[in-house]
Amino acid sequence: MGKDFKLQVFGERATEWKQVLGTDIISVKSPIPQTAIVCGEERRVFMLDLDLLSNKQRNNLIEHLSKKFKQDREFVEDNLEKLGVPILAKDYLLSIKNPQKWF
Repeated sequence: MGKDFKLQVFGERATEWKQVLGTDIISVKSPIPQTAIVCGEERRVFMLDLDLLSNKQRNNLIEHLSKKFKQDREFVEDNLEKLGVPILAKDYLLSIKNPQKWF
């Protein structure tokens, strides 16, 4: 799904994503943000499409999340698929490839 939904992130978060994934244009599972609890508060988020990450990007992401949230790498690796990776619906531009297919 995420091949059709791209999120370009701006600001400080763009710098962070570039360091982790090598880009600030991120594939997300849906063009419609959902509500999730992020760091203890309810926020609107898009969910990163983990299936479209390269092995290198996935490893970088695991390492980054482990350091950022002070969790063991093994814990992050074990829970990545189950919990997913929310991306705040803030300072972004969403593009949809083949919109006629989805709307």
